[in-house]
Amino acid sequence: GGVLGIRQKGDTSSDGIALTSSHSNSTRMYKDGSGHFNIYNTGGGTLTLENVTGNAEISGYLKSANPAFYAYRTTTGNADGAYITYDSSYVNLGNHMNVSGGIFTCPVAGIYTFTWGSIGRNSNNIYRYYIRKNNSQIDDVHLRADNTATGTEYSTGERTVMVSLVATDTIRIHYQDSTGSDDDYGYNYTYFQGHLISYT
Repeated sequence: GGVLGIRQKGDTSSDGIALTSSHSNSTRMYKDGSGHFNIYNTGGGTLTLENVTGNAEISGYLKSANPAFYAYRTTTGNADGAYITYDSSYVNLGNHMNVSGGIFTCPVAGIYTFTWGSIGRNSNNIYRYYIRKNNSQIDDVHLRADNTATGTEYSTGERTVMVSLVATDTIRIHYQDSTGSDDDYGYNYTYFQGHLISYT
């Protein structure tokens, strides 16, 4: 009815409990000098927590370096028929987004979500923003800002998509207008954001 206590001799992965098998690597469980509980695989690889009869749940917040970015323009936008580029960002975790080039390079395979937005000029025109993977159009997925109804009002919009990527895939936004004469508006209305949802 009491408590069984196992005391480690120090505060490193070499001081805790080692789980070994016929494999040359081992898994260590230990508490570090800050009192944090750690599970460490000496050979790297994937840590899997599995509950045979249901979901495995972990309460609290989970921290990791999952890629995430939010890039935007502070000046006038790009010309027709060009990829959108940016000159500032609020977030660029991992620096996988080349802000000035407007290119996100996937660091790890997984499911990603991307959102992009802009505003059309107050002219009789249609503005389209296509998302491209490895410089190829993803079906007909794009944001359309349509000013043909009045030609005097600014139209604005946002589009979100989830895509499956592998490492080194690139994602960027290509801009086109129906007349070929209007630049993207820019000035904080043009933005691009994305982040990893799930590893695959």
